[in-house]
Amino acid sequence: MDLSLHLSQKQILSQKMQLSARILQMTSLDLSEYLQQLATENPVLEWEEVTELSSNKELEDMRKRLQWLKDADEKSRRQYQQEHKDVGDEWNFALSEGESLTDYLLAQINLLVITQTQYVALRYLAQCISPSGYLQDSMVNEMANKFSLTEDDTQEVLKLLHSLDPAGIGARNLRECLLLQLDKKKNKSFLCEEIIKHYLEQLGKNQLQIIARKLKVTVDEVIDAKKIIQSLNPKPSSGFASDHYTEYVIADIAVYWQDGKLQVTVRKDGMGKFKINPYYEDILSNLSETEAGEYIATKIRQAQWVMQCVEKRNTTVLRTAEAIVAWQRTFFTQPDGALKPMRLLDIAQQLQLHESTVSRAIKGKYLQCSRGVFPLHYFFTTGIATQMPTKTQAETQTQISSQTVKEKISRIIETEDKNAPYSDRKITELLNEMGIEISRRTVAKYREAMGIAGASGRKIFL
Repeated sequence: MDLSLHLSQKQILSQKMQLSARILQMTSLDLSEYLQQLATENPVLEWEEVTELSSNKELEDMRKRLQWLKDADEKSRRQYQQEHKDVGDEWNFALSEGESLTDYLLAQINLLVITQTQYVALRYLAQCISPSGYLQDSMVNEMANKFSLTEDDTQEVLKLLHSLDPAGIGARNLRECLLLQLDKKKNKSFLCEEIIKHYLEQLGKNQLQIIARKLKVTVDEVIDAKKIIQSLNPKPSSGFASDHYTEYVIADIAVYWQDGKLQVTVRKDGMGKFKINPYYEDILSNLSETEAGEYIATKIRQAQWVMQCVEKRNTTVLRTAEAIVAWQRTFFTQPDGALKPMRLLDIAQQLQLHESTVSRAIKGKYLQCSRGVFPLHYFFTTGIATQMPTKTQAETQTQISSQTVKEKISRIIETEDKNAPYSDRKITELLNEMGIEISRRTVAKYREAMGIAGASGRKIFL
């Protein structure tokens, strides 16, 4: 074989593999955008916006799936509302879909009766708010210089900004953020204000007796104040879309019940809309020996490569999703079903694929089921050994996921006596009594990963 031909074929194969790997890790939305862009660059490709369902049965199946997912979303929404029923009304902002914080602030500014200078300065500050809802001092100074404002004028503009909804917006630090929110609360108290101003650090460490002694109040009064402070929002921008882009989570995989069976489907955005224009295939035979013919043939081959890669991608993602659902069947079939330990290697071996292939297949992709929407990597967890006695009292070793262990640690801490919280060693002993073999170091690691303080940080000092 000619060496140059061999190298050319090897290069083409390498390009195909790179394209296949690139398409495999695309989400449905990324793939759809990629194919639309490709259709504008390759003249032999067509992109059809409307795809007809092939039969009445397919239409009915689609209707059932959409209704099922709608019901699942409604169930998740009701559950969220029930779990968060104690959240104050001041958190319930009426946002239009995809509305950013800046849009929301500017809309309020447009309704204010203020001077022209205040109007432009206030709009300027609103667009300097950070994604978390805070304002840097440097931005305030820059505004003052830009619009030649005096110190009094600057403070007046800040006062206007802080009067906007949501409460706490435009604060320069956490203390100011909490105080601004407290000022708008009906149950505002001097004690809460003093604690926020001077004793936030002690409050974070649950040193309630120290605070009570310093402020000459009872511990019960400090506890009541703490509850009010904990109801405040340290991130006033919560619930708003980004000013730069709105990120929508679109599930690539749907898991649902149909005809008494658990079904798994993959979105195939683009495949039904993306095709080669038959006109170019027809004229190719008449132009085979020309430069135009070679150009068309090259474009057709490129299109065929992409279509093959997309089909392979959909097949791999579906197989991977089916394997995940089968492995974690308890999670999908029981309302409180726990995850089982599962590694990339486990799925790769089961499907006879390389780990890197499985990694690309799950990258950035989400799964929707009756319990909500989850990133695929959520289902991959490490295992902790457990000892379960059999009927003969012999011990057999099984495993539960690290996520399940974290949930157990969290429940143990929730029910502990806050005057004498459990140490990591005690939590380890309690888990061992449940049949979970785990070290104190691992307990500490999981606790810290969940953002839970150690025993001294959870203790209420009385």
